[in-house]
Amino acid sequence: MALVSLALAIISFIAAYGCFHFCMRMARSERDYRSLLLAMQELDDNHEALAASHKRLRSRVGMRELREKRKDERTVSENGADGSVDDWKRRKRLELFHGK
Repeated sequence: MALVSLALAIISFIAAYGCFHFCMRMARSERDYRSLLLAMQELDDNHEALAASHKRLRSRVGMRELREKRKDERTVSENGADGSVDDWKRRKRLELFHGK
């Protein structure tokens, strides 16, 4: 009877060790899964921030180009069709230099 109880104790110890090892492996994979989810969330947040920054920069550059275009159109319309933008700038600089 002692040998049977010893054999059962050894079998139950092996089964308990196997269960413990299995649980630790599952817990590690669960931690790895959580860390992957957190890393993905962080990357998603960074991507959204970069997209918003890129949108602001794109808008800023677009507005700058639009202002330059409007300014050039305005100077051409003020000069008439015969003068170029460079001629107008040169004349205005001379007027500023002479104090007009």
